[in-house]
This record gives sequence, C-alpha cells and structure tokens, in this order.
Amino acid sequence: MSDYSDRPWLALYPEGLSAEVPDVPFTTVADFAVDAMKRWADLPAFENMGTTLSFAEVDRLSAQFAVYLREVAGLREGERVVLVMPNVLQFPIALFGAIRAGLIPVNANPLYTDVELRGVFMEATPAAVVVLENFTHVVGRAMPGTSVRVVIETQVGDLLALPKRAAVELALRLGKKIPAHTVDSPVPFRQALRMGAGGQVPRVSAGRDDVALLQFTGGTSGVPKAVMLTHGNLLANQAQLSTPGSIPLNHGEEVVLTALPLYHIFCFTVNCLALFGMGALNVLVTNPRDIRALVRTIARSRPSVMMLVSTLASALLDNDRFRSLSFDALKVSIAGGMSVRDVVASRWLEVTGRQLLEGYGLTEASPVVALNPLWGQGRTGTIGLPLQSTEVRIVDAHDGAPVPL
Repeated sequence: MSDYSDRPWLALYPEGLSAEVPDVPFTTVADFAVDAMKRWADLPAFENMGTTLSFAEVDRLSAQFAVYLREVAGLREGERVVLVMPNVLQFPIALFGAIRAGLIPVNANPLYTDVELRGVFMEATPAAVVVLENFTHVVGRAMPGTSVRVVIETQVGDLLALPKRAAVELALRLGKKIPAHTVDSPVPFRQALRMGAGGQVPRVSAGRDDVALLQFTGGTSGVPKAVMLTHGNLLANQAQLSTPGSIPLNHGEEVVLTALPLYHIFCFTVNCLALFGMGALNVLVTNPRDIRALVRTIARSRPSVMMLVSTLASALLDNDRFRSLSFDALKVSIAGGMSVRDVVASRWLEVTGRQLLEGYGLTEASPVVALNPLWGQGRTGTIGLPLQSTEVRIVDAHDGAPVPL
C-alpha cells in the first residue's frame, strides 16, 4: 500500500518542471505586488466597463489609499479591513492599499445578509470597511456594537472615465438601486484617495509568517470560519501557479476574463496575485449574470485565459452570439469553485476548441492544491495533478489508511 512519499505524479510533469517550487524572492505580498507594479508599469493591469488602469496607476492609487488608511484614518499595523465589493476597479486598489499599509484585508461576499456580515465583523474584529454603496445599508445594519471605526464608501463609477462614470451613476440612481443606509458619514473613496495623495507609504514590519489575509471558508460544512493565510502561504501558492513550465502563458502578454469574484480565494490568488505578477490584464466582470453584456466583453477583449464556474460556462454555451465568436486567442479555460458536468465540458471543447479544466483546492491551502495539466490534455471529472512542493494522499474515510494508487 503506497504511502505517497515518492509522489508518483511527478512522472507526469513536463520536462523542465521541477518537483519543488523555486524560492520566492519576496518577504510580503506587498513586496511582490509592488515589484509587479514597477516591472510592468506601462502595461494595462485591470479593466472594467471600458476603463483601464495601468500597473503604474495601480501603484499610485494603492499607495494613496495606504497613506489614507494609516496617516489619515489612523489605523494601526495589523488591524483588519473588510472589503465588501464585487469585481470593480476599486477592489484591487483597496486590497493592495491595505496590504501596503501593513493591514490585513478580510474578503466578504457583498451578497451576505446583515446577519452573515455581522458574523464576519464579530470574528475578524475589523477597524475599517470598504464597501460599494449598493451594500452600505447591509453594513449599517451589521456594524452596531462591533469594532468598526471607519467606513469608506465607493460608487461603481468612482474609477471609471468621466463620461462612463456619470452614465453609470445616473442609471443606478434612476433605477433606485442604492438603498438608504444608517452609516454615519461614510468617507467617499475618491476623497480618501485625495487625502492620501503626496504622502509616504508607511514602513511595515510584517514577515512571511505573519497573517496577510483573513479569508472566510465557504461554510458548506458548517458556519464560515476565518482562515489565517500568511504572506508565505500566498506567495508560495502564486509561485506554484506562475513558475515557468507550470502554465503555458507569456509574461506581459495575457488577457484574462475575470468573471469569478475577486473576494473568492481561488480568483484572489490566481488572478489578483499570480496572473497580476505575470503582467496580465485582468478584465473585471462586475455582474457575470448579465450574459449578453458578458458576451460583449468577451468579444471585445478576446481573452487568452477565462476563469469561470461550470454554471456560467453552461449559460454562455446557451448564448447564440457566444457560440459564434472566434476563440483563436483563447489558451486556457479554468473552472473553479465547483465540479464541471461532463455535458458542459464536452460542449465547451466543441465550441471553443479548448478544454474546460478543473482542479482542487481549499481555503486553508491558499487555495490551489491540484490542477489539470495546462500543458497537455486534461481529464474531465478529475482534479488533475498536485502542484509543485505539494504532498497529497488519499485515505480511507473509515480508518484513515492510504488508498493504493
């Protein structure tokens, strides 16, 4: 009976891919992110609703937000900041700003009820919240009696180009999609950026073993719990995903359809860290349920990488225009968050010419553990191969004995 110590899956690695991931030359996620911002400064980093931020702009804006959080809002190193936003340009700015300030981001699903969000507040004990105004009313109901001292409120159009910003905000208000709230004088996001302009990003003392992120589990087997992920955890997983030979992508050239939410740990690590570090452009999809708008985004951006869930892939395949698109730019399609049904996988391959690849992960692993090979033919219905520097064993649920391979 195998004890898995010889890691037999290594025999299936492509030539040139080592068993162990190389040492990461960074101490913190902030070091890693700033290096990417400087290295790819002139390239586009994030795009949303027709507005693009370059890596240099992400650098500047996240630095301003970091200064605001520490020097103006008065937050102390190690305090927590809850992010309550869908995929908008403000998300990476708030995320990287918090990390650069030595604070600990806490990802929260913006669709949480006030009871669920209060649970996050009570467990994570945050000092601040950054929230999209559509959800400020939920924050207002959740925060009484909690540790929250500062609420920064952002509008969907805050970082969009002016004509688009005005149009989006007018549509939201005419559609009455901004509920009234009870939060006392939240700080406007754009004002926070202005107040942090010209300041010096504070020096922080965090190390690899310090907590970088509080990520709540999905709660599929009970109440969601906050997982403490260190800088070392996140840096290692992004390195496993971006090591040359592990993924057939070109640094500084890829366009990524980011339809999975950035507050989900899979998209957080893969898109916001690994692909960001590779100099890729993340095309942020705020509302993936709007299939017609999503198809227009795909047609315009011609992504080389698509991050989806099985249900979204199925909805796209049912759209006539999607099926008529050219997918010659597409290199990799990855489905995260849930297993892919065979019928969806076969239809995806037929329409796009690319396999819809699956993997396995869990929040505690930062999260990716295994992934179908991106360099060859994957197998639908399987989780693929463990990543570099990963030890895996399959055990009998009854007695814990390793299952033979």
